Amino acid sequence: MNAFKGKLLLIPVSFLLFISCGDRNEKGVYISFFAGDVKVKRSGGQEVPVQLKALVKDGDTYCVGEKSFLVLNGSEGLSVRIEPDTEIVIKSVEKFEKRELSLVNGRVLSRLKALKSGQIYMVKTPNSIASVRGTEFITKYEKGVTTVSVFRGVVAVKAIAGNSEKSVPADKTGIVEGDKGEVIIRDNNAVEKLELGKFAITPDIEKIEEKKAEDLKKAFEGVEEKSSEIEENINKISAPKRLTLDDLKKKYGKIDIVTLYNGKVIRGVIRSRGAVFRILTPGGMRTLNGKQVKNTRTQR
Repeated sequence: MNAFKGKLLLIPVSFLLFISCGDRNEKGVYISFFAGDVKVKRSGGQEVPVQLKALVKDGDTYCVGEKSFLVLNGSEGLSVRIEPDTEIVIKSVEKFEKRELSLVNGRVLSRLKALKSGQIYMVKTPNSIASVRGTEFITKYEKGVTTVSVFRGVVAVKAIAGNSEKSVPADKTGIVEGDKGEVIIRDNNAVEKLELGKFAITPDIEKIEEKKAEDLKKAFEGVEEKSSEIEENINKISAPKRLTLDDLKKKYGKIDIVTLYNGKVIRGVIRSRGAVFRILTPGGMRTLNGKQVKNTRTQR
C-alpha cells in the first residue's frame, strides 16, 4: 500500500497529529485494538508507535497495512474499525456534537448509538459525505468510487459534485462514482454482507475511559483470527473467475487457434493483432510479438 500518498479533492490531508498513551480516564476516543501493520503520522512526517488506550486527537492520520486492522472506541457509544489497506484522517472527534472522519482510501466500519439532539457523525470521501445519527455501516473508497453499505439504521449519502443526497436504509448500499454527482442505491452484495459481519465479532467497548490496556486485550481475544477468516472468504468471492474455453466461446462466439513458429499452439480469443498479439486465454491475457506467430485459424 502506498501509505500517506492519497489525495483528497475537497478535503485537506495534511494535518497535525498528537497521540497520548497510557491508561487515560477522560472521555474521548481511544485505540482499543490493533493487529498487524498500523502506523500513525504526526506533524513533520514523524511516525510514532501505536499503543492500546492511546487517546485519539483531532488531526490524527492512520495508515493500516495489508492483513491489518485498527479499532477505535469512544466514550459515547462510538466504534470505528479501520480495515486493511486504508488511510484515514481523524478530522474531528474531540467534540461530541460533530465527529468527522476523512477516508483517503480503503474501508472503515462505523457503529454508533443514537446521538443526542444536535450531534452528528460523518465519514467523508473525496466525492461523498455519509452522515448519521445512529447506525452501523461501512464506507469504502477505491479508484474514485464510494460505496456506503448499511447494516442497521439509515445513512444519508451526499454526492459532493452534484449536491445530490439520498437516504440509504438497512441492507442497501449507496454508490457515488467519480464526479457524476448522483447517488445510486442497490442491495448489499455478497462481499458487503461478509464485511458487515465484522460488526458481530468486534466488541463494543462501553466506558472505555475506565478500561485498562489489559482489559482491552482480553475483550478482543480471538477477534484477529475471526477477522482473518472473514477476509479469506471475501478474497475467495472477489477473486476473478477464470473463463474456460467453453466460456470464451459462449461469450465471443469463437475460439482462435494461434500457432507459433516454435511449434506451440495457443487457444483463446485474439483481442488485437499486428506487431503485437493479445490473446485472451483461460489462463489470462497473453501478449506476443507478432513475429512469433506463424498462422491463426478460427473455430466457431
